Amino acid sequence: VEKKTTQGTKTKAAEKAEKATKKK
Repeated sequence: VEKKTTQGTKTKAAEKAEKATKKK
């Protein structure tokens, strides 16, 4: 688990949140 994973997770989380908001 590198620091890159943290950044990737943050980006994925933001994308998921945006998708969820758009879907709702």
